[in-house]
Amino acid sequence: MSNLKSFIIFVSMVLLIYGGVNFYIYRRVVNTAHLSGGLATALKITLLFCILAYPVSRFTFAIRPVSYPLTWVGGFWMSAMTWALIALLVVDLFRLSDLMFGWFPNWLTGNPAFSGQRILAGGTIIILLALAAGRFIAAHPVVRNVDLTIKQLSPDKNGYRVVLFSDTHLGTLKGLGFLNRVVDKVNAQNADLILIPGDVFDESPNHLQWVTEPLSRLKAKDAVVVSMGNHEYYAGERESIKVFKDAGLTFLKDQAIEIPGTAIVAGMDDITGSKQYGTAIVPLKSYTDEYNPNLPLFVLHHTPVRREEAAEAGADLMVCGHTHGGLQWPLDYITRMVYGVKRGLTKIDDMNFFLTVGVGTWGPPIRLGATPEIVVFTLRNS
Repeated sequence: MSNLKSFIIFVSMVLLIYGGVNFYIYRRVVNTAHLSGGLATALKITLLFCILAYPVSRFTFAIRPVSYPLTWVGGFWMSAMTWALIALLVVDLFRLSDLMFGWFPNWLTGNPAFSGQRILAGGTIIILLALAAGRFIAAHPVVRNVDLTIKQLSPDKNGYRVVLFSDTHLGTLKGLGFLNRVVDKVNAQNADLILIPGDVFDESPNHLQWVTEPLSRLKAKDAVVVSMGNHEYYAGERESIKVFKDAGLTFLKDQAIEIPGTAIVAGMDDITGSKQYGTAIVPLKSYTDEYNPNLPLFVLHHTPVRREEAAEAGADLMVCGHTHGGLQWPLDYITRMVYGVKRGLTKIDDMNFFLTVGVGTWGPPIRLGATPEIVVFTLRNS
């Protein structure tokens, strides 16, 4: 199947699901509100505006006075949509059970308009409070400290500090101020090595001329290493790589480098390359076997797959991102089912596998139940 056909099918499926979910929410909210006249019209217009905001913002991206506010409105709606869908499904299940068993009290069923409006108002207030809390959390990444035992680490490297962050998704919703705060917080950790497993960009770097300078300020004693994410492909592979190199970062795509006397660092191409763009999957061992086998091997791969391959290649540490921890409860349960691994630290044979929830956001500009993080590994010899 051609890349164009795959892309068309993917976009069509996304729009179909998005449209179906929003049609259900629209019908249920309008029916539950029991409004008439101007209030009913205002409610319908507000819902339609929120529903269409994000899709329209993607097609009007070049018109910034239009796309900028629509992106924000659409992002918040995507988050509210998730909770609204869950709440309405729960309400409908209760309604179905009442039709079967008639267990609702008369004060609840006697005046459907009154009850529906109160339930709708209460649900709206709860969702708005959740959005406000999620927005605050998303704007304040935390530093997470993790101690790791690395068997092959040289004794004189005890206390070696590796800083990990991913999924900044720079663009309309995550701008210069956010990036500067992340860079300052990362630099404050006095890293020996910085690892960035992809999704630095959310939009084309051609529209983000402010990115290079802050990225160039990232400081580590040995190296700042970045690998491909799926959004580097969407934003523009060539343009993304150019920014990385202009910023002085070490970009690895199916490549490895040796930090003398310390470790081998390998960056795997994201699985998006082979799945959607037809690039060949390059075995990890094909570009790591040439290096000193007595040194620890650190592997970056954006999407949390190919874990067993990394473990079999002798990796001591593999870091991934991509899932964002679901961004908001309860979506983390879905990402666990899809990828078969939990966020945080997991042991796979002798390999330390770490799945970070990332530091930025994509779509909804909020986080609730998935606090953004900068991870600091302190390495110890066994």
